[in-house]
Amino acid sequence: MKEKFVRIFKESLKSVYPENLFKENIKVENDVLKIQDIVLNLNDYKAIKVISVGKAAYPMTEALYKIIGDRIEKGISVNLKKIENPLKNIEIVYGSHPYPDEKSLYAGKKVVEFTKNIDENDLVFFLISGGASALMTLPVKEISLEEMRVTTKTVMNAGANIKELNTIRKHLSSLKGGKLGKLIYPATLITIAISDVQDDNPEDIGSGPTVPDPTTFEDCLRIIDKYSLKEKIPGKVFLYLKEGAKGKYEDTEKPDSEVFKKTHTIILGNTFYALKRAESLFQKEGFRTVLLTSNDSGEAKEVAKLYSAILKEIKSSKNPVSPPVVILTGGELTVHVIGGGKGGRNTELILAMLIELQHFKGEFIILSGGTDGIDGPTDAAGAIVENSVYDILKHKDLNPQDYLNNNDSYTFFEKIDSLIKTGPTNTNVRDIRFFYVGG
Repeated sequence: MKEKFVRIFKESLKSVYPENLFKENIKVENDVLKIQDIVLNLNDYKAIKVISVGKAAYPMTEALYKIIGDRIEKGISVNLKKIENPLKNIEIVYGSHPYPDEKSLYAGKKVVEFTKNIDENDLVFFLISGGASALMTLPVKEISLEEMRVTTKTVMNAGANIKELNTIRKHLSSLKGGKLGKLIYPATLITIAISDVQDDNPEDIGSGPTVPDPTTFEDCLRIIDKYSLKEKIPGKVFLYLKEGAKGKYEDTEKPDSEVFKKTHTIILGNTFYALKRAESLFQKEGFRTVLLTSNDSGEAKEVAKLYSAILKEIKSSKNPVSPPVVILTGGELTVHVIGGGKGGRNTELILAMLIELQHFKGEFIILSGGTDGIDGPTDAAGAIVENSVYDILKHKDLNPQDYLNNNDSYTFFEKIDSLIKTGPTNTNVRDIRFFYVGG
């Protein structure tokens, strides 16, 4: 059963691979491009150029190239992993994740340099996927890269959600929050995104470099106050945000900006898309399924209590559905890091659920994994366990609570051979989870 669940997890990821998403949604017939409700004649433009950023950057570029072909004059692609044998007219640069570094800074500068050769009669494709915020960075001149790094890590470790984290990032950046769109203007711009954020809001994907941003400096100050971070982030960062709120610095690009008059934004893949594929695979195997949500959020340890309670309710009262059943969920959780261990939000969720379900009467399987194949700063996508695991824990004398207290979920599951490792998947639509309750 565990092997079957892992196989379905891996199979469901294929539905959100760039090549499959682009082939299904983008067509060119007689030089006319059709993407959802967008229809453009490619002959109306002087040149076609591509900028791609994210964990799926080059695969998205390659997928577009297979459809548009040699119409693409040139492009630049910012990636995490090394690209072998890239297209000759696509410049490859690299950044880092989950925290930006000198490579990310170099990538940001190269993208700015690339925009200087964009003509107002050009058609520009901006292809963005998860990880873009860290892979391409260019801090405002008042803030150093190290100060941005420290701030990013501090906000992330405080348990802020991705929307809150990106609000801070956008206001410390020269590219995010629509500012890259401003550099591309007045060319025609099509942003194509694979969504890794809650509610699929374009302004949250990679911190929205080419789309309007409704957040403000005041929002940044509220987030800092919410998590009591004033004394924990660099003083220059707090001062910059504070003075920005007073109007000293230019805010991000707002929805009424002329920058967005010739832009289109398309989302091709998301968490729900991957979950629907997983659901169909489970049903083909004869399982009853309930797709509960594709938009969960919150602290992993707290969400673990909710999901565990749902599984207990199903088992004890057959409410809201009778077992056996597979509950499918997805989204992106957070982890408030207080220990010195190794782990990510998916392994932390499963570890916390393991503690909550220790007196569960009956069969269960619980799986949670990142669709990018990366759970936090680890080489695992997530973890999977079944009810028989408690016998293994007794034999190995492992106390799950000790590992949870130290945020050391990766080490825990490594010791019981329950990590899911896919390697980088070249896509990212957040996390998906399968919870099975036996009859």
